[in-house]
Amino acid sequence: MHEEEFLTSATEQFKMKIDDPHARMLQRLDHEKHERGEALKKVEALRTRRDALAASVAAKRAFLTALEVCLWNVFLLNMCTPEEGLISDACSMRW
Repeated sequence: MHEEEFLTSATEQFKMKIDDPHARMLQRLDHEKHERGEALKKVEALRTRRDALAASVAAKRAFLTALEVCLWNVFLLNMCTPEEGLISDACSMRW
């Protein structure tokens, strides 16, 4: 992080003792470490949210797949008539 960037973005806790160049460099490094830690927390929160959304999508996909099978069975039941002799196992299924 450049010094100008540090001076504009750092809080007062990181700007103490800016007279000494060595202390200023250490404070810049501390500030950068703090910023990286905050970024890691945000990344972890986003990963957690992504995983929760992926689980939700998987559950919805499983529900829709099961619903598709049920709807297909209903469709087959409507297509099967005893007069035509097309009753199959799917048609004799009870709900």
